[in-house]
Amino acid sequence: MEWNMMLKRILATLGVAAVIAAGLAGGGVSAASASEGDIGAPRATAGDRLEGPWTMYNMATALSSSSKRIAVTADLKPEYLPGEEARSVAVRASFPALGTTGPVVVNGLCVTKDVPSTAMPTWWEVALAECVGSPEQMYEAKPSRHLVPVTEPTQFLQLWHDRVMIYNDSDDYDEWLDVKYLTSIQTAPLVASVSSVDSDARSAVVGGTGEPGATITVESPNGSVETTVDPEGKWSVSVPNLSVGDNALHVTQLVHGVASGEANLNATIVKQLQFTAQIDGIDHGAKTATVSGKGEPGATVTLTTPTGSVEFVVDVDGNWAGTITGLAEGVNVVPATQNVGGVDSAPIELTIIVDELAVPVVEPLAAGGLGLLMIAVGVAARARRQKLAAELS
Repeated sequence: MEWNMMLKRILATLGVAAVIAAGLAGGGVSAASASEGDIGAPRATAGDRLEGPWTMYNMATALSSSSKRIAVTADLKPEYLPGEEARSVAVRASFPALGTTGPVVVNGLCVTKDVPSTAMPTWWEVALAECVGSPEQMYEAKPSRHLVPVTEPTQFLQLWHDRVMIYNDSDDYDEWLDVKYLTSIQTAPLVASVSSVDSDARSAVVGGTGEPGATITVESPNGSVETTVDPEGKWSVSVPNLSVGDNALHVTQLVHGVASGEANLNATIVKQLQFTAQIDGIDHGAKTATVSGKGEPGATVTLTTPTGSVEFVVDVDGNWAGTITGLAEGVNVVPATQNVGGVDSAPIELTIIVDELAVPVVEPLAAGGLGLLMIAVGVAARARRQKLAAELS
């Protein structure tokens, strides 16, 4: 590498660097400055990303017949080899498309600006780290095929001796990305929708499609959940703790820590109101009944009898109870409704049978002849109630 750097400076002194820089400005290096033709106009310039073997090209290798490419290995070390051999040794990586900005990704990790270099305090070492989309992981892929860190716009991602670094030694451009054997890849767009809502559980299932391996984040008013797009490009996640009413959901797709799509959805939770009603007892002689049930605290419960209606208020514990009067002899169908916020619930029908002949049975031995009479009356009343029940069925 020392020989390459020395040759580079000699070439720069002779003005060759200016020739090559001029070729780069035009999108490629001319045949006069490079003997190998595979560094011409790149084929892979469209799409969101470029992917393939990470090889670099510089002025020294441009004029050398013995070392034409620099292969970058998985540990970010250089190997100086002929083109085809360099591509077989180089680690596969992905880069932002020319003219765009994004991370450089190796084996799922991002090339990250790390610490100041010991070689020069204004230069930077790099390391592979989890992709989080930070500025230290972003590079602009210039049309000249140089990778420029967004945090160091006057420097470049290139080779220094035995490692990849961020630097600029002021002798014009050094290495640039060999793009001809990179392939354009399109990031799958985010597609998201609410597939179901469970109002009882106050949750919703959100799903769709996206880039395999991408992180999907769904934000709701009460928190956020994450999932990963599967290898087939599908994803689904349950969003809990939703509020009654409309819930705005914001969905984001992150590819290597970079947002690559978003969607805004809504999940509506319908409150399931509590309401029950039951008959607790009947006073046949007074033609009244005691009733009770459950409801929404503060709601008004109305029961309508043949002669009018009566209202009860649900207490803070969700209970209501009372007595209804004005019942008629025979069968009474009494609808009960709950009103919450001016809206009545569906009615619950209570069937109350009033029988004036229903009297308690008296022990005959204790009451003599009167006891026998009361038994007879009781039997007759029971038969009448059975007849009424049969008419209702």
